Amino acid sequence: MIIGIVSKPDHAKNHAAALEADGHTIHLLGSSPVDFPQDIEVMVLRHLSSSHGGLERARNHAKARRIPLVAENGLSGIRMAINAMNSKHIHEFTMETPNIEIQKPMQVEVDEASAIADAVLSGKPNSFVKQLLSPYSKLPARFLYRCMNAFEGKAIPNQEKFADFFKKLNPNEDIQGPIFSAFYSAGFRVINLKPAERAVIREAFLNGDAGKGSFFPSPMLPIVDSLNGRTNAFLAFYMWLLAEDRPKRSSIVLYAYNELTGGKQADPRAFAKYRDAFGFEMTMARESKKSEGDTPIVEPKPVESKPVVKDEAVEGKILKTVQDEILDISIRLEEAVNVTKRVDVLDKGLASANASITRFESLLRDLSQAKQVPTNDNTFFDERFKKAGQEYQNIKDWVSTIQNEQRHTQSMVSNLQSDVIKLAEQVMVLVEQVKNRPVVEGANVESALRTLKALGATVTITLPA
Repeated sequence: MIIGIVSKPDHAKNHAAALEADGHTIHLLGSSPVDFPQDIEVMVLRHLSSSHGGLERARNHAKARRIPLVAENGLSGIRMAINAMNSKHIHEFTMETPNIEIQKPMQVEVDEASAIADAVLSGKPNSFVKQLLSPYSKLPARFLYRCMNAFEGKAIPNQEKFADFFKKLNPNEDIQGPIFSAFYSAGFRVINLKPAERAVIREAFLNGDAGKGSFFPSPMLPIVDSLNGRTNAFLAFYMWLLAEDRPKRSSIVLYAYNELTGGKQADPRAFAKYRDAFGFEMTMARESKKSEGDTPIVEPKPVESKPVVKDEAVEGKILKTVQDEILDISIRLEEAVNVTKRVDVLDKGLASANASITRFESLLRDLSQAKQVPTNDNTFFDERFKKAGQEYQNIKDWVSTIQNEQRHTQSMVSNLQSDVIKLAEQVMVLVEQVKNRPVVEGANVESALRTLKALGATVTITLPA
């Protein structure tokens, strides 16, 4: 069997030698592969020795070509998974080319969805299913996503069935009940949508994300409209729907929910909580594309060298924290701008009200003087005087309300300015951490350059003559 191993080569040499001794052909793909040999029959993911991006690319490659996945770090686990792929979920077939006597090698197709669905219903996962779901032991929401999608086109079990299945596989992990419930509800809604409806909602959001119009389809679908005013349901629904895409993070937090609710923004802290629970990969800006509708440009294969660069785990954690702080600052700055504009409007309204009061006071004086002139009928003046007095009182009340609101708004502006200053100081500290983070070997120059670019740095490389 031809096996591709995603791992740092130094960490997988012994595994490769042992598996070759078992009669397998081994490709060591590195910790962050960007291309893959076409003859791979099984993909092994050693997640403790690989980058997150490399694992995702390997999963997508295997999924597109229906290559079995083994998510295991140890040699014994890899051997067990390869040997224990339940034959119930393996379909063998031989491909032949007309007029050619030599047959192409036999290929194996593993029905992962059926294997997972059967394990959920029976509550008895085999080793193959355990390997498939092992990367999600600390991501119960993502575990739920993987399991529920296995029921596409079938009756979906209730939430308790999935919760019990997760606890059986991961007895020492917290299931995060409220978040788990929100993602179950979101998954149930998305999976039961017609494929065409799902595509319309996804396409509309990505168009809005790219600045090409509304984030939502027109006419508005009831399932989307039902998310209005429900931040957690909105976040869970769109994270589930866009799990395979890379929308801008700020679109969900700032703009899409704002458009849906007519002014409200999703809490960035709630977003961060749901993002981390779901393992929702996002960037401040999406990857560049060749043209509209094209898939993202494939990153170049890393140069085989041993440069000294930064630790990926440390830089990833710091970068995500910096992005969160910058996002929080942008939200508060936008709020401050809106509140400042509101203060300006109130000032204009207050000036207009004061002018109206002056005019009414003048009118009241004229009416009071006119009333003192003897006439045969004072009814006309009495009615005008009474009406003017009532209008005067109404305007005074309105001015008092505006003044109170203005004081409250100015206080909000002051608090927001203080918050922005504090957040800016935090970002400066985090940037210093990025500049001085630990140095280790094992990554590559391209990874370091991509990280610096994501932080907004401009890098100039000068080679000696």
